[in-house]
Amino acid sequence: MHNRRIDNSRLEEKVRMRAEKVKDGNRILDCYHGNGIIWGQISAKKKIEVIGIEREKGKGSIALYGECEKIIPRLDLSGFNIIDCDSWGIPFIALQKIFQNTTLTKDTVIFYTFTQTSLSRCPNDLIACVGISKDMIKKCPTLFSGIYFEAFKEFLRRNGIKEIYDSYSDGPSRKHYGWFIYA
Repeated sequence: MHNRRIDNSRLEEKVRMRAEKVKDGNRILDCYHGNGIIWGQISAKKKIEVIGIEREKGKGSIALYGECEKIIPRLDLSGFNIIDCDSWGIPFIALQKIFQNTTLTKDTVIFYTFTQTSLSRCPNDLIACVGISKDMIKKCPTLFSGIYFEAFKEFLRRNGIKEIYDSYSDGPSRKHYGWFIYA
């Protein structure tokens, strides 16, 4: 049984955003591959190679099996033009592992999906980026939910990202779809 939710509720927007950045010949690392729907639609029109990471075998095209947070540190990221972190939730740990991987090269395009539900928690290390201590979080874990995305942007800034391109959607959950270029 697949234990991660797959939400492609804004599939057209996700495909369009990626299709605008991808070029023929690009190699893509899809960190939360799922069924490969997004990149499958793009590969029907462009000559790209997609390497997907997924927990289960039998999903989509070429794939590495396991948790992306454990696989990313072992990969040579220099061979990828695009890295996709379209997770259900906050891709903090995956991005942390990507930034820590010394093979990540300048000008790599990185896509993200940042999803926050009303009862979701932000990783303590991420919210600490904006000065919220673990003791403060422990006393009232949901008090700071309104600043989770600000903490995410500060985390990116601390990792050399000067500009992000973000599309926001509000509803039962707050969702940010976007991308940035690693500099």
